[in-house]
Amino acid sequence: MKKYLFSCLMLFTLAANAQIGLMNQYHFNYLALNPALAGENGPFTIKGIVGNQFNGNLRFNQLSHVLVLDGQLYNKTGLAFQSSSDNYGNASGNNFGLSLAKGVEMGDFRLKGGVNAGLAILPAYIASSRPRTSFNAGLGIFMSYNGVFLGVSKPSLYVSENDLTVKGPFYVNGGYASGDENFVSYNANVVWSGMDGQNNFDFNLKLWFNKRLALTGSYRINKIFDYYTKDKSFLPAAEYKFTEDLTLGLAYNTNTLRYSTAPITGNPNFRMNGIFQFYLKYNHRDRSGDSWYYDRF
Repeated sequence: MKKYLFSCLMLFTLAANAQIGLMNQYHFNYLALNPALAGENGPFTIKGIVGNQFNGNLRFNQLSHVLVLDGQLYNKTGLAFQSSSDNYGNASGNNFGLSLAKGVEMGDFRLKGGVNAGLAILPAYIASSRPRTSFNAGLGIFMSYNGVFLGVSKPSLYVSENDLTVKGPFYVNGGYASGDENFVSYNANVVWSGMDGQNNFDFNLKLWFNKRLALTGSYRINKIFDYYTKDKSFLPAAEYKFTEDLTLGLAYNTNTLRYSTAPITGNPNFRMNGIFQFYLKYNHRDRSGDSWYYDRF
């Protein structure tokens, strides 16, 4: 009975933050943090991210996925669709959302505003209950001036009242992105997250070599999600453009949700060494269209 109650409590904690899988892989998809970045991947882009756990038994366990369809409409207007799923052991949660953004330019100053709306299908707390559905909506702004940028967003500003809340942090993202004139270009930024009186800080650096190979390092200090395996972690990632259209990437995340088929502290299955994140991006003819931040994030 004690194990059963613990499992229910663990599932409740995970489900209360149903979009964490989407947010936790933002190094491949900054749109997860700010809807104002819709359309910044180019005229038409498909992104796929799969998170897999490897426990040394030569079998990967798929734990999460993210799918993004991002495109440009007209006159600095972007529209994007995102879906994600997270495996909570014996159950799974799914999220579906749309983001719409519009940008304006005043000399060297650029400003974009975006809104998002979505549907979250959350796992049942107990076997006899049904999965729950929650509607959510949010907004964000993103501005830049000569390479210096600042974004402020709250993707889950509204959550339907018939749910136990789908929590999500308030984000502030600021930094500097260099131009493409040199062989090496970079993006150095900090992401601050705030929720329930707790704060997270992520320090990110992305280096592009000839716009073909990208190496990313992300040092993350977590205080918000106390069910993470670590409160401090370093996430390495790499991307490579194999063709004009196709980019592949790989990351290793040690600071992830404690997914398990048996979420009991004394069970070896409860321990996780980390998650490999496999990334694929298709850009039609690898062109930016009217994007301001193409290949900057």
